[in-house]
Amino acid sequence: MDNSTEILNFPMSALVKIDGGLGSQMWQYALGVAVEHHSPLRALHDLSWYYFHGKDINNKYNRLFILDKVFKNVRLRLPKEDLRQRFILNLDRYPGSYRKFDPSIIARKTPVYLGGYYPNAKYIVSAADTIRNIYNFTVALSERNKKLLADIMTTAAPVAVHVRRGDYVGSRHDVVGPGFFLQALNWISCHLAPVIPTFFVFSNGMEWAKEHLSSAPHNFVFVDNNDNDSGQVDMFLMAQCKHFIISNSSMSWWAAWLSSRSDNKVVIMPDKWVADEKPDEKCSMRVDGWQVLPAI
Repeated sequence: MDNSTEILNFPMSALVKIDGGLGSQMWQYALGVAVEHHSPLRALHDLSWYYFHGKDINNKYNRLFILDKVFKNVRLRLPKEDLRQRFILNLDRYPGSYRKFDPSIIARKTPVYLGGYYPNAKYIVSAADTIRNIYNFTVALSERNKKLLADIMTTAAPVAVHVRRGDYVGSRHDVVGPGFFLQALNWISCHLAPVIPTFFVFSNGMEWAKEHLSSAPHNFVFVDNNDNDSGQVDMFLMAQCKHFIISNSSMSWWAAWLSSRSDNKVVIMPDKWVADEKPDEKCSMRVDGWQVLPAI
């Protein structure tokens, strides 16, 4: 049976693999939204990774599927197991990681399994309004987090700083050093002057963040309210800030992109996302207007 005949036996759908933490879940679900926006295909969702794995890179901390709990506008479509396996076996056209924007991925006319990674901001921006409407937070806040939210909302220039550590340390994602953050702190302070910013630091490696940042001459609030399984609260709180210093992390990328508190939002991101990044893949996560500084 040739490929064209085989495709006739599949629904007109793009089955999107979803895995990882909340930021990754958001990225992959949004890819399906972009597919529906640009093609005749209907997005389906493969959550099997959470049944068989559901841990971080080091197989230590949980990676729970919480997307539809954090965002009530998410609508999952789960295929039956036999169809899921047929998609994977026959229609997995993009199993790797593609940082360069390929419009054919979201404009396909035939069924496909999207089992790889597509870390390029253009996919998200291509369906921005729809994705923003879907990602409307629904999170429960503790009293400590309510107080922190009040502080963020009443501060003149709240800046979210996300220091991504945890399972990144020692991996191909371990590319952002303290020099990047120190440069970014100074850059934003100069840019916002005479207003003095307050830097709200979020991290899963808070000791490292305090060691490398706290001696800098700035106003810091080190946020340690939430544990590994409450990342959605940290993302929500970050998104309430007006400006951002993000890591090479989809968690802080989403917080920065979704935030609408300032018409003059400043976002600073590192120029490198992974260690083995090719020259023509640099800054694939950059959105127009975002500032890029060296990841040193």
